[in-house]
Amino acid sequence: MNVAYYFAQYKGKNCRFYQPVKRTLPGPFVDRNRLNIVVEGITDHYYLSAFKKLLSKNDRLSFVPACGVNNVPNLVSVLMGWGFNYKAVFDDDKDSGRKAYNLLKKEFYEGDDSVAHEHILKIKDCNGIEDVFSLGDFEKLIINRDRIKDENKKTNSKIVKESGKEMYARIFLEKIEKGDKITLDKDTLGRIENIFDWIYEKFGIK
Repeated sequence: MNVAYYFAQYKGKNCRFYQPVKRTLPGPFVDRNRLNIVVEGITDHYYLSAFKKLLSKNDRLSFVPACGVNNVPNLVSVLMGWGFNYKAVFDDDKDSGRKAYNLLKKEFYEGDDSVAHEHILKIKDCNGIEDVFSLGDFEKLIINRDRIKDENKKTNSKIVKESGKEMYARIFLEKIEKGDKITLDKDTLGRIENIFDWIYEKFGIK
């Protein structure tokens, strides 16, 4: 698939979402030194980029949003076609992350889980990237309030889905970029470190 053709297909209401893709992919589309991690959406891009900066992770890591489950194979085709080194990180929601995983497994890895797992991480017990936050960190750092009664049994990802998940993610990234003091509790930090440990292992980062 031609890169120009790929971007041309998504003009219109989703066009602004592809700006991070264009910025993340190297300028002339030939820099193979970048370590590309495909994620499903712009929200994943914001949070994982924020975590990378907050925890001083390898600067070569780039989280590239496909901006929709059905776009994931197209984006992977672009990266593979240009010879980029890539991995993918998805949540485990059956309608998004799990679907994206299955699409890639079928199209690129002949339906073989053992091969797919070398390239794709599904974040355990996360229906959305927001679920990596502990309940306390989610209230303190993301929604800036206590849960109301109707939200007590809802996951973090469900709460933000109903009230603007992209906005919360963008604000969190902006806090990190401004240098705000952010402290994560051990549960949140452990889940995030598990993601980056996998990325480091699969890319062979020391």
